[in-house]
Amino acid sequence: YALPEQAPPFLSPPEKAVRRRPGLYVCGDHRRTASLNGALASGRAAADAVWTDHTT
Repeated sequence: YALPEQAPPFLSPPEKAVRRRPGLYVCGDHRRTASLNGALASGRAAADAVWTDHTT
């Protein structure tokens, strides 16, 4: 149940953009904190970006 070392400045900026280019989205624990919660938050951010891009 340990997490990998994430010494500062691990994430700079703390939340990386999920849109790489039009139609390409990136998510995963490597985009936020290296944990299940980080992976879930990153996936939610990517899903929100897809939703926003395809409903406007």
